[in-house]
Order: sequence, then C-alpha cells, then structure tokens
Amino acid sequence: MFRVTQATYYRQAINELMRMEYGHAVLSEQISSGKQVNRPSDNPVLAIPGQYTHRALDDIEQYKKCVDHALTWVRQSESIMQSMNDLLADAQSTAEQLATGTYTEEQRAALSSEVLNTLESLIGMANTSINGSHIFSGTQTSIPAADTALHISGTATADSTNVGEGNIYARGSFTGQYSRNITVTVAGSYNSDPDTTDMPVTVSYVDDYGRTVSFNATISGTGSGNAIDVGDGVQIYADTNNYRGGDVFTVEVGRHLGNEESLEVNLSWDNRMSYNYTLDQLFSTEGNVDGEWGNLFDVLYGWYDALQKDSQDQDYFESIPAVTNNPGSSADLNVSGDWDLLNSRRLQFQVGGPFQFINDTTSDSTISVRQYQFYLEDSTFTGEPSDDNPMVLHYRYDSDPGAGTTWVDGGTITVDSTSGNSPENAISLTDDPDVKFYLAQGYYDVSLIPEWTDENNAVAGQGFEVYSGPVDPDTTSVKITYSYLDDDGVRRWNTIDPVPGTDQDITLDITGGTDPTLSINLGGTLDDGDYWELDLSQYQQGQETSQECIPKLEDAMTSLLGSISDAGARQNRLEVRDVLLDDDFLLKIDVLERVESTDLTTAITDLAMYETLYKAALSSTASISRVTLANYL
Repeated sequence: MFRVTQATYYRQAINELMRMEYGHAVLSEQISSGKQVNRPSDNPVLAIPGQYTHRALDDIEQYKKCVDHALTWVRQSESIMQSMNDLLADAQSTAEQLATGTYTEEQRAALSSEVLNTLESLIGMANTSINGSHIFSGTQTSIPAADTALHISGTATADSTNVGEGNIYARGSFTGQYSRNITVTVAGSYNSDPDTTDMPVTVSYVDDYGRTVSFNATISGTGSGNAIDVGDGVQIYADTNNYRGGDVFTVEVGRHLGNEESLEVNLSWDNRMSYNYTLDQLFSTEGNVDGEWGNLFDVLYGWYDALQKDSQDQDYFESIPAVTNNPGSSADLNVSGDWDLLNSRRLQFQVGGPFQFINDTTSDSTISVRQYQFYLEDSTFTGEPSDDNPMVLHYRYDSDPGAGTTWVDGGTITVDSTSGNSPENAISLTDDPDVKFYLAQGYYDVSLIPEWTDENNAVAGQGFEVYSGPVDPDTTSVKITYSYLDDDGVRRWNTIDPVPGTDQDITLDITGGTDPTLSINLGGTLDDGDYWELDLSQYQQGQETSQECIPKLEDAMTSLLGSISDAGARQNRLEVRDVLLDDDFLLKIDVLERVESTDLTTAITDLAMYETLYKAALSSTASISRVTLANYL
C-alpha cells in the first residue's frame, strides 16, 4: 500500500484544474472563431488536410489574379486590334480611290497627310498600356512598342553559331527611310580582339532603293570612340572580348522598340498560355525580306513618301547615291529645276575630276601620292565609250613620287558600257589591284585627253582630287564632275571646282535649257569615289504605289482579323478557367468548413459542462485540502 502525500495530492489537483481550464479556453476559442482547429495542436489529424486546403486556396487565389490580369490584357488587345483593323479599312478605301486616275497629282500629294496620320494613329494604338505596362511590347513592357522615328538597336543580335565571345554595338541617328537589318560578319580566320589586332568585317544590308550594299571595313580598337560608319548615319563598334572569323551579328534599325517574346499566364500547375501579341505578329517583321518591305509601318511610310513626291512641283529632286559610296559620306545632292528638262538630262555626279580612282582596301594606298597620266591608244577616238565604241586608255604612273618623275608604263584600260564607266564597275589597275579606276560617263576625244601632257592629266591634286576621308565642302575645296544628256542624246560632262558653301545653290551649265541648280545639305560630307544619279523615276509614283498598297493593306487586315479571332478564343479559355477557379475555390471552402468548422451547439454544451466540472472541482479541492489540527495528530 502506498501513501498519497499531501504534495502529490496538491500537484494532481492543480493539473486537473489546469486541464479543465485549458479545455474551457479551447472551447471558448472555438465558439468565438467558429473553427474547431485554430492551430495544429488543437487536432493534429484534422490540421493536416486543413493546411493542404489552405495552401490550395492560396494557389487558387494566385491563379485567379493571373487569369484576371491576362483576361484584362486580352480584352484590351482585342479591342485595340479591332480599332486598328477599322483604321486600315479606311486606309484601304483611300488607297482604292487614289489608285484610280480620278485624282490629280496635286490631290494625291495633298492626301499624303491622311496616310501619315494613319501611321501615327497605328503607332499610338500600338503603344497602349495597362497600368503602365505596354501590351504590344513583348516582355519589355516598360517601354513603348513603337515610335514614328526609326531607331538603331544599341546591341546587335549575335548569331547562335558564333564562337567568339564579343558583341557588336551600334549608335547614331538613322537618316534612311525604311527599316533595315545590317549584317556584320567577322572576316577570314580572325581570332583575337580589336584592341590587339585590327578586325576585318564585311557589312551588308539592303538600302532604301532595294539594292544590296556590301563592303569590307576594319574595326580598330574597341568602344564607341572607335566606331566606324556603315551608312545612313549608323555606326558600329566592338567590345574588348575575343572574336572569331565567321561570327555574325545583326544590327536592327526600325520602328519596333519592344521584343517579340511571349508573356505567359499560369492557368494551373502544369498549364500555361501566352496572352500577348507583338508587332511582328500583327504587322510582319521589319527589314527587306524577299525583295520588299512587308512591315506595315514601312508600307505606310513608303506610300506617304510616294504621294508626297507625286507632284512635279518639287522644291528639289533627290539624287540616288551609288552603293559604292563611302559609308561615312553624309552628303545629299539635290537638284532644282524644270521637271521636263531634268527628266531628259539624266544627270550624274561624281566627286573629283572625270578620271577617278577609288581605293578598294582600308590600308594606305599609293593613290594619294602617285601621279597618273593617260592618253588614247586610238588618237581618232571620239564619242562615248560603249561596247561598239570601246575606249582604250594607256596609262603610266610615277614610280618614285617625291624623288623626281620616273614614269613607269602601267598598261591599258578599256572602258565600255559595262566596264570602267561608274564606281559599280570600276577597273582594277594592273600594278595595284587595290586601286580601281573609272571614267565619268560622257563624250570624249583626243582634245580632252592629250598625249602625255600636264594640262588635263589625272595627277593627284590636279586632274582629280584625293581625300583622306569624308570632307565637308563648306571647309574643304571639293571638285565635282557632272554629266548629262544634251539635246541630241549625247552625254556631256563638266566640272564644278571648287564647290562653294553647301548653303548656296550651285548653277549647273547645261546646254539647251534653263540651267538647274545643285545644293548639298549643310554639314554633309563627300569622299573620293562618291557617285550619284538623278533618277526622277522615284517621283510620280503615287497612283502606282496606291495600287501596290491595296493587297498589302488587305494582308495586314487579314493578319489582324486572325489575331482578333485568336484573342476571342483565348478570352473564352480564360473566362472558362476563371469560372472553374471560382468553383474550385468554393469546393475548397466547403472542405475547409467540414475540416475546421466547429459544431456550436456541441461546443456550447461542452463549455457549460466544463464550467460546471471546473466549479465542482474547485469546491471539492478546497474542502478536501482544508487543514485542521487532526492532520497533525
């Protein structure tokens, strides 16, 4: 038999009282919260499914937020795309009207502002945002999707097959009209960095006239301070990493500012859906593809430009530069004068005298120090060089410039209709293949090319000019040779020497009509070998361009309608998912009610029982534990 001590009794009594007090507190909390599980210790068995259900509710709430966000995005996108389609329908109606002969040139030119407004309105719609996020910018939602001006991408896109670690960067203010992809390829077996070894590259792109421009260049050094010109105001430069021959980079010039990446929404654990539309999807990619500009912004701007140039009444007419011009040259040669006269004269311009040399390498050339002399092999030659009347020129050069005249025979050069009569078909010299020669197109005879005389020979600094790079004719004396067709269709040539300031009109001496004038844009630069042609066929194209725009606008609307239909399907899918999430939420709440909710009737009854037991226990404990003298006897 064990004896229960007073201490044991007190300890047991206190434990029981505390247990009943805890039970009372738990029931009070269940009644006040309405839940039978307020913490895992309340009921570990029920707490586990309750926690899973709470987590599922959090997931559902997050999914619902994502779906609601995507649904708002898709609805807004659909609305904007419908507005774009309506705008293009109006533009198509305008194109159909302008494609007929019922409008005059002046009326078409006046309506060019409507086309420009359409372009600007489309760009404004493309820049729609929701809470600061631009909906057509791909994943770059913090920036607008497009701009009316053409922008140069700061970082070139490196080809996935590149071996080198370096990249190409671009800068400048683009002066072209259409979007452009400029391909830069590291040449040969190069394996170094431009700070250590000059890096040869090949640059290629399609210019605004649809011609492929391709030339070799050299990047010496790294960083923007060593940028090189690649045409129309674009400059490229390299970083300090290693490059390998064959590495390819693409510099993009366009109105699209965002990217083409998809935004995706989580519909469930393993179910994702893209919900955005990009400008490439809606309006086609930028740049010249398969011989034409298919991007809608390019199409509209080209249409606007054609309508602007539709009238014969122009302040000036733009000369088309040759693809061989120095990429750093920024001069625009514009001619003012009577349309009919200029259209018949077919003016051409080249920097320097009629005998012109160009250097086909980036290294220093003997062209800048050598003297060249020419004479006609056939002293009876007269007329324009052609296949039926080829001009054979014999030339010699000074083999030791600066040390006295030591002439060396260089051989002959044959100029005809396809050889040596423009920069595009310049002839390589036998003694120095890097130096090429061409002759201004025109009428020649022995009186213009006397034998071994100094009057008109092609001597550096005399018969032709040699410049070390693009020069500003405002500050440097520059000679320009121009040629034209006379009344009999014979091409004649003349020179301007020097060209006065570019802010002045330069009178061209052309027989058989009012002399036109030439102007050069202020600050524009020229270089040896630069060549232009005044081709008025780019004008008076408003009606034809309007006709060409009709199917292109139809294609754009077809693309938009496809995206609108797709947006409707995505919207339906998101709405269905939104309803399912709501249903799933209610089911989880029901499960949670069954798992966690308390039975108030039972809880109140149990609470009353606990209160009664607690009071009884207190009374009993007090009575039993009362101390008397008998306890010590």
